[in-house]
Amino acid sequence: MRITELIVWALGFLWITLFAIPATIWFEPHTMFVPDATAGEDFELIYTGDVNREFTGYYSVTIRRAEDFSTPTGGEMRSGTRPYSPDAVSGRPDPITMSWWAHEIDVESLEPGYYILNTCWTVVNPFFGLVPNKTVCIESNVFYLAEEGEERP
Repeated sequence: MRITELIVWALGFLWITLFAIPATIWFEPHTMFVPDATAGEDFELIYTGDVNREFTGYYSVTIRRAEDFSTPTGGEMRSGTRPYSPDAVSGRPDPITMSWWAHEIDVESLEPGYYILNTCWTVVNPFFGLVPNKTVCIESNVFYLAEEGEERP
């Protein structure tokens, strides 16, 4: 085997190895829980997760109806690309509200019903753009938005 063939095989192996690395190397969501709340009002969510390494990326949030997985009008958003750092976790509010988590979604326009919250983080150009973007997602429990004054099931 010639040296060029060895180099090609080594580079191919390196690229495959980098390609197989998951997004959780950079960002690892742990839990997402949304308690039942009242429709037409901002509501809280409970989230834990870690930024393991600095990266540049974006996040997207989708609220879907649990009955048919459809997305209500205005139930999606995508942030701009920005830097993430392990130090930034301390900047989260306590409690976390839906209007903070997904500031472009009009949570007050959501009708009563059962919903699921899905959030994804995408690492942009990992390894200097040598491999495709890496994405990791987390899905909440099914939560209920009740009409004002309605007893929650």
